[in-house]
Amino acid sequence: MAEIGETFLAPTWDAWRTWLAEHHATSAGIWLVLGKKSSGVLAVSLEEAVEEALCFGWIDSVQKPSETERSPGRRGSRTCGGMPRPRRVSGKAGGGYPWRMHILAIVGSLRRGSYNRMAYNAVRELLPEGVTIEEGEIGSIPLFNDDVLTESGPPEPVRRLREQIAAADAVLFISPEYNYSIPGVLKNAIDWVSRPATDQPLRGKPVAVLGAAKGALGTGRMQYHLRQVFVFLEAIALGKPEVMITFEETKFDAQGRLTDEPTRRVIRAQMEALVAWVQRLSAGS
Repeated sequence: MAEIGETFLAPTWDAWRTWLAEHHATSAGIWLVLGKKSSGVLAVSLEEAVEEALCFGWIDSVQKPSETERSPGRRGSRTCGGMPRPRRVSGKAGGGYPWRMHILAIVGSLRRGSYNRMAYNAVRELLPEGVTIEEGEIGSIPLFNDDVLTESGPPEPVRRLREQIAAADAVLFISPEYNYSIPGVLKNAIDWVSRPATDQPLRGKPVAVLGAAKGALGTGRMQYHLRQVFVFLEAIALGKPEVMITFEETKFDAQGRLTDEPTRRVIRAQMEALVAWVQRLSAGS
């Protein structure tokens, strides 16, 4: 807890943000005195620094010598430096990360040695701090039959998947490409969870997609077909970065670990973009 009267000289914006995260103020507010530019120290105006802290919810109020507290009307601002104000999903996470987020991954291949399952394992390694992930199991879902849905409701594996989707902050689809399109097992799962259409958990849900394939297009056709499905589902798809892992057998080692550094970097970038996408959408809700 930061105390009134505490002073901090911020050499960089990152240092400022880290200090705020580590000195989270909840009620009394804090005084902030930031250094002027001297010997390479970044000039950060008090007004800019305070506005960012308030906007992102890192502090609740600020007291300065000339005023006891900021105007309460500014708390409701929807933007932070031109970007939508992020929501704090479930409080401050470790490592200074100011929110937590949970992703549900759906892997569109049932094969134990699937490169796309290896890609899922790589995603687990490369998640930003504060982000968790679990897999939604689709292998036990029966072929879609509307008679079953009408007479007895969705089967248990479908109910469970629907609940997982509803509870997640975002859904990540990781899939191969079959016959230039979406694998049947994945499309079948989507058909189940999207019914009834008036009550389906993918509506308004942030989603992203990645995939690995043997050829030079790296699941591109599957991904674009899946994006068409997202339109009908009213899922809100992350646009970029796209992750299309080409020549998959050259990107993983014998133990199934992703060793290709450019691919690891783009997966990490996509996960960071997905976090930002979720926060942006949540801020506007």
